[in-house]
Formats: sequence, C-alpha cells, structure tokens
Amino acid sequence: MPGTIVCGVDESAEVSGALPVARSLSKRLDCRLLLVSVAHVPLVPGVSGVPYGHDALRADAVHDAERLLRRVRSEHGLGLAETRVVVGDPVQALCSVAKDEGADLLVVGTRGHGPFRAAMVGSVSRGVVLRAPCPVVVVPRGTMAPRLVSDLVPAEAPDARTQARAS
Repeated sequence: MPGTIVCGVDESAEVSGALPVARSLSKRLDCRLLLVSVAHVPLVPGVSGVPYGHDALRADAVHDAERLLRRVRSEHGLGLAETRVVVGDPVQALCSVAKDEGADLLVVGTRGHGPFRAAMVGSVSRGVVLRAPCPVVVVPRGTMAPRLVSDLVPAEAPDARTQARAS
C-alpha cells in the first residue's frame, strides 16, 4: 500500500516552494499526494451573528479554498493529487488530516517572519512541527525542490521507506 504525503496549501507565495517539494517526494517515494487547504471563516460584526450569516461566510471560505486547490493543482501539474478543504485552525486541521490519513509525511512552507512575529501572530509551520503525528518537512522560502529532494531521499527511496516503517 503506498504511503501518503499531506501538503498544506494556502494563498502565500511560500507555498509554491512546498508544492514542488511535496510533488517530488511523492514521485520519488511512490506516495499518494493529498493537498489540504484550511478555510478561514472570518468573524464579521453584524454578519456572523445574523441567522445564516455565519453559514454564508463559511460557504464562501470553503468555495475560495476549493478554487485555490483547483488552481494550484493546475499550475503545478498536480492533476493526480487529491484535494481536501478543512475549516478551522490551520495547525489543528493539518495535524488532524495527517493523523486521519495515516500520513507518512507532512509538507508545509514557511514565511520566515522570524521569532518575534511568529510569537505575536503564530507560526503554522512551527505549530505543525510541534503537534504533527508524523515527520514534517518545512520548506524555507526559495528552496529548489529537485536539489532538496535528491539530498533527502536516496534513489532507492521505496526500499528506504519500507525499512523506515518497519522500524
């Protein structure tokens, strides 16, 4: 049974670095690739409290996330990748999907804001590293996928993956 790689997808430019890495790893390891976008439902005064107002905001957020996944799949040549939209906190949602799917690896990008900003607004990549049920690859801004993947995964990757699972 092939393994699973989960890749977090958002609107940031940094995700473009994570996608090629996730794609290359899934090919090299012969793994299923699942792209996950976490929809953020904003709290809007005067709308969120109105009956059905929150539902409309949620539907819009999910629709936007689905559109993003379709675009990303097309732009990055990921036609065979599966997609999923989850509503909620990005760290919790990505970790839950990774757990539910029995993911072998979770791939996320990083904005590289530094420790002060991460402490003030939070860091999805840091939160995922601390809570994920599987190994996490955090792809820094500007990383070249082919070089990174060839450094991470030797050519005999499927055997290496099988050995890693057995230990």
